[in-house]
Amino acid sequence: MVARFQLLGAMEARLDGRLVEVGHMRRWCVLAALLIDANRAVPPDQLVDRVWGERAPQRARDTLYGYLSRLRRAFGTTAEVAILRQPGGYVLEVDPETVDVHRFQRLTAAARAAADGDAVMALLDEALALWRGEAFAALDTPWLNAARAGLDRARLAAELDRNDLALHRGRHAELLTAVAAAAAAHPLDERLAGQLMLALYRSGRQGDHAGRRRARRDRRGRRRPPAGAGLVHRRTCRPGRRGGAALATFLDRRAHWGDRATTHAAALAAAGRLTDPCAQAYAHRGLALADTWFGRYEEARTRLRYVLDLFRELGDLTGQADSHRSLARSYARQGRPDQALAHDQRALDLYRRAGHRPGQATALNAVGWHHAHLGEHQLALTYCRQALALHQQLGDRHGAALTWDSLGYAHQHLRRYAQATDCYRRAAELFGQLGDGYQEAVTLANLGDAHHAAGEPDQARAAWQQADRVLDQLDRPDARLGARLRPPHRPPDRPAVAA
Repeated sequence: MVARFQLLGAMEARLDGRLVEVGHMRRWCVLAALLIDANRAVPPDQLVDRVWGERAPQRARDTLYGYLSRLRRAFGTTAEVAILRQPGGYVLEVDPETVDVHRFQRLTAAARAAADGDAVMALLDEALALWRGEAFAALDTPWLNAARAGLDRARLAAELDRNDLALHRGRHAELLTAVAAAAAAHPLDERLAGQLMLALYRSGRQGDHAGRRRARRDRRGRRRPPAGAGLVHRRTCRPGRRGGAALATFLDRRAHWGDRATTHAAALAAAGRLTDPCAQAYAHRGLALADTWFGRYEEARTRLRYVLDLFRELGDLTGQADSHRSLARSYARQGRPDQALAHDQRALDLYRRAGHRPGQATALNAVGWHHAHLGEHQLALTYCRQALALHQQLGDRHGAALTWDSLGYAHQHLRRYAQATDCYRRAAELFGQLGDGYQEAVTLANLGDAHHAAGEPDQARAAWQQADRVLDQLDRPDARLGARLRPPHRPPDRPAVAA
């Protein structure tokens, strides 16, 4: 008999297409708790916790044994499913491909590992088609709720990966409806906001995003009394920060710097018409970052000082910290790490005062990076290790990738070449998974440098050639600027792109 288990939506268990009568919801909790860890032993105490949480009945184990006995009888007609008692606990033995949760995880992992765009799209489409609603619909225990949240994050990540690929292929028009609905459901997701803004921009509908932002601002204004005007200003800044940062990140990762400058110029004009100081601040900051990419450092810093004054007037600590980070980037790219360090240390202090942990992680890495460029490599390792731990706690894979690259640089200049190449490989792998082709190429070039310094010319050449292949895949001529990163015998220092 062929067994099938569906947990991603309305729950079902089938044998040869026939529904299996599992019973009431508590039995479904037991079955789901075992299926999620299919072919792995789950101790009885853990099962009790998964099924009841803190509301376990007095004789919870006896009740659990009764549920397990009934589940064995329900699937007793097939050898494809077995619930066994082993020394480590209870095991549900089943082919993982018959459980939609495990199939989804396998397909998304295969998509991350695939190199061909058509294969990635097909794998992601197949994985997402398995979902028919909320995971474990109708089940409510603390453990299952946490498992549901984890699966929801994995689903959204798969959707975002598919969106990135579709946008890269110019399919922005067909994505608009789905991306807009997803952005409404996940208003705090910066990557999704960036996808929506880019789709709107390329579809000639920039005004839609401005209208949404204006509507959000108006709703906030109506709900709060005039006495809270300062609070309203700070809260109104958040959508601008999220949207601007998201679009900047999206365009940076694909080397679409021309799109970035054009989009922020349009945003600046719209913000000026709305007389919205927060929106103006983030639009100016976006243009300053584009100026930095194109080497217009003084223009960038003039804008950023104006932006910093705006955020001070608004009392926005995070906006001030973001501005110092942008100033630091302009100095770092100009090869002035001492000035960059001062601004990033100020940013770190402001992020801490604001309780902004993602900002703290980013600033810690940047401070470590500048110390490395000042020759203080042990101090750099200390800051970057703190940054990596915080990025990993936050689940920020892109921040972790940047920090692995910084750690590689510090190890390389301490002549610890094995550690350096390991860090660079970790960074390049993460950048590749995240679709950040430019940073992946930069890191591969750094990996080649480390191999070259270690006296490993073949490995160095292979890494440099891989960097070239990645750059060739970027669809804008601006990206070819990155080819300068890979001459045959590069000097040990490099542009401070990680800052």
